[in-house]
Amino acid sequence: MRRLHETRLKIRSELEAPPALRKFGSGWISSMLVQVLTWLSFMPAQTVFKLTAWTEFRAWVAALPFLIQLIAIMFLTDELIAKPLKTNAV
Repeated sequence: MRRLHETRLKIRSELEAPPALRKFGSGWISSMLVQVLTWLSFMPAQTVFKLTAWTEFRAWVAALPFLIQLIAIMFLTDELIAKPLKTNAV
């Protein structure tokens, strides 16, 4: 438990450090988290598509190759979630 606490403190100090002192730059960690959350949201998104009544749109998205779907989800997640959060960041 102590090791987890120490790791959390290291991450917190990295996030709260001035931009010039950050090891990974100002947006690296948040961008990585967005990409991880995007990947984790892929299967729930597919489930929602199966449950909705948008049959034409669903068919169009389902016809896209997996890689195109993945890139589209990553792009839309970044544009709709990450960028608005970054503009309000301190």
